[in-house]
Amino acid sequence: MGAVGAHPTRATTEGTASMIGHLPAWREDGACWGSNSDVFFPEKGGDASEARAICERCDVINECRDFAVEGHEDKGVWGNTTERQRRAIRKERRESYA
Repeated sequence: MGAVGAHPTRATTEGTASMIGHLPAWREDGACWGSNSDVFFPEKGGDASEARAICERCDVINECRDFAVEGHEDKGVWGNTTERQRRAIRKERRESYA
């Protein structure tokens, strides 16, 4: 079961591009490019270790993580972070700006 989203592994379509406004140029440099995107969208409580292992060897991990944090991506593994970790990053950033 794949999640609806624009993870770099997802095929580029006009619908996806319009959904997020644009597709980042770095996405094709991601270690995940061409991987099965279902790996990055495990069921709630599912194992994300395969996705995270791919992220760990990625040259664009920071760009991916920032894209997901700033875009409030609330599903899947992005830049070696889970949904919960991205929420914590957003909270920390809000608090540091306050």
